[in-house]
Amino acid sequence: MSKWKNNFAVNIIVCLFLLMLCAVGYADKSYDILKADFLELPLEKRLSMPLFWIHNETDVRLKDFVDRIEDGGNGSFVIESRPHYDWLGTGWYDDCKVILDYAKTKGMGAWIFDEEWWPSFVVGGKIPKEHRVRKLLVSAMDRTGGATHTDSGHSESKYIKTVAGKISGSEIDADNLIDLTPYISNGNLSWNVPSGTWKIMKFTWEHLSKDEETNNHLDVLTQNAVNWFVDNAIKPHYDNTGATNIKGFFYDEPQFSRAANWGVGMENDTPYWKEMLVGWFYTLTGEAEAKAKYLYYETMIERYGRIGLGTYRSYVNSKGGKLTGHWIEEDAWHNGKAGGALNHGQGGALNLMELEKNQDMPAMDLIGYYDMMPSPGTKKNWSTYHLPKLISSVSITNDKEDHLAMCEIFGGAGQDLSYADMKWWGDWCQVKGVNVMDPHSFNTKGSLLNIDKDNPPFFYYDGDEANWPNYKAWCERQNRIGYMLSGNDANNYSVAPVAMLWTGYSKYAEEPVDGDYKNEYPYSMQSALDRVHYDYNLLTYSRFDETANLNASTKQIELYNSRYKILVMPPVEIIPYDVLNKVKQFYDMGGTVIAWQRVPSKSAKFDKTDSDIQSLSTALWKSTAPSTSTAPLNTNSNGGKAYFIAATDENTITDNLQCVLSNSGIDSDFEVVSGEFEHWGLYNHRVRMGIDVFMLWNGAAKESKLVAKFKASGMPEMWNPSTKAITVPSYKTVSSNEVEVSLTIPANESILILFKKDHRATNR
Repeated sequence: MSKWKNNFAVNIIVCLFLLMLCAVGYADKSYDILKADFLELPLEKRLSMPLFWIHNETDVRLKDFVDRIEDGGNGSFVIESRPHYDWLGTGWYDDCKVILDYAKTKGMGAWIFDEEWWPSFVVGGKIPKEHRVRKLLVSAMDRTGGATHTDSGHSESKYIKTVAGKISGSEIDADNLIDLTPYISNGNLSWNVPSGTWKIMKFTWEHLSKDEETNNHLDVLTQNAVNWFVDNAIKPHYDNTGATNIKGFFYDEPQFSRAANWGVGMENDTPYWKEMLVGWFYTLTGEAEAKAKYLYYETMIERYGRIGLGTYRSYVNSKGGKLTGHWIEEDAWHNGKAGGALNHGQGGALNLMELEKNQDMPAMDLIGYYDMMPSPGTKKNWSTYHLPKLISSVSITNDKEDHLAMCEIFGGAGQDLSYADMKWWGDWCQVKGVNVMDPHSFNTKGSLLNIDKDNPPFFYYDGDEANWPNYKAWCERQNRIGYMLSGNDANNYSVAPVAMLWTGYSKYAEEPVDGDYKNEYPYSMQSALDRVHYDYNLLTYSRFDETANLNASTKQIELYNSRYKILVMPPVEIIPYDVLNKVKQFYDMGGTVIAWQRVPSKSAKFDKTDSDIQSLSTALWKSTAPSTSTAPLNTNSNGGKAYFIAATDENTITDNLQCVLSNSGIDSDFEVVSGEFEHWGLYNHRVRMGIDVFMLWNGAAKESKLVAKFKASGMPEMWNPSTKAITVPSYKTVSSNEVEVSLTIPANESILILFKKDHRATNR
């Protein structure tokens, strides 16, 4: 027996040694692949996809521009229709076929812009009236009990439902809503009114009138309308070109109207349809008011994603392509006071994260460059500055292919756009996780003497542009960075210690749609996390509640290959019970939870009460109105910690957050040991083919010298994305998974640091 045990032990040691050799061999192979691609990135691995604007050019000129796009360093491109002379006509399809056929000979594919001009889902004004936007309407009468109410017109094509609600003061009693369908025959209503005063509400829909904004837009909430769109605006591209290298379709800034958007059959999407319909027009009693508004927004956006984007995406996927596109979401300039992804104004996306999960590659736009881009050393433009993190979080937390996220970039920047600014803007997107660049680049119309004014810059007209060499250098740089910061399998994933819950529909149920959210969640907390160098991803309520796993042994939130040790709460009153209950479960198993400004106190759902939410908040923070404490307000035997920060300004939040994180004992995977890496300095950590890769971005206007500690193992190498130089900095191995590295990062510059899995590495 003793001999068997000894042999067994020897065998285990041998097996472990062989596994170690295999791991080293895999790492060596991965390193060689990454290095080879970094030095000479193949066409098929180049992520950039610039806009290629076509008008009425000859086949020769179209092919020449495809050559220039390839020569510029791009992997694909977007065929941009505006202002083509014959969009959706034979001239358009003929030009698309010429471009696609020629691109195929080069091993390239192309995306297709899905609209004549802007915004998408207008189809160049060709949408039949029956498929245009609908809005919800109500007509009402007050009746007292003891009489029989009769009325006609409860069955026409635009009819939805009729509901009776008992009037209580100036409100309608949410507990006494009656569906009057059983009292309707052949469209005629006859109902004996009970005692009390009742409001009888007939709900219908109609198309927007000609003087209403977005009246000519597609009704993306109704299946027949979306089917028409696919059949008439998307399918003909495949039928008329016969192309097999259409990479996908690109939608651009669709809009909502300010009316109550309505899709045919939407009342069937929730059992609480009575509350949803009545609560949109009238004040409901008690807790139902906020819940009804929350339900309307949730139901509408779920339908938009499932029917609108979902049907579109499914068709394109069936043809081997992908769907991408973006909203009007980049700044208050577009969206009124609320700005960003929070507004339901002109084109506001409402819950952008829930919408864009329904496409293959989440995307954003940055337009009006000098007005919107935060300049180094100035106060950040909140909704612009943090938008890339929002978009990359959609990709990462929904496990999109290769974690790709796209930015349409440089619109409206002008022909004098400098290389330094181009680099600053691109690197800013990359460090926040947006790794696919879609610049306004190639325009077949115009010249340097006759510049096309349609949202330049255009980097190539005829080859003598001063910025053409800059564009090629920029494109090479961005493609290298994007390639190194992508991937979504067990050997390629994002590393961030913090998860932040996105506000979802809470804001719409709590405050006026046009309220000013600029200084609220998540922007100031995101900036604070940036400044203390804790990376994060944003999670929707549904992704956290329905998909994330809580691992009690590691005290982490697991979502695909991401592992989060800290959960930051949104400062909202209203929240779904299941979401907050899962937060409580995370805390109970030993997780760290940070709330700020306020803790939840109201239920978003009709199946739970406000007191249910308040009980959970009290169990977490010992109060529904806690005070700031950099020590935990609550702890448990498993190591769970619950904190609260009351501050609203970035500086105070940052100071408090630094103390909270220090108290929590949870380290970041990147730490500044000494020197300066200002709050314009950011990092992005990904594992690439099993190898730790960090991007460090110094967006400040001065050089940064620092010693940084990385949660990684191996020998650090600095890879310069512009020069392709690979150097070994001075470093010290602190532990088996910690390395301190001495770095100098020039102003407005980025570096990639790769940790080579070399068991022979020593300090130097």
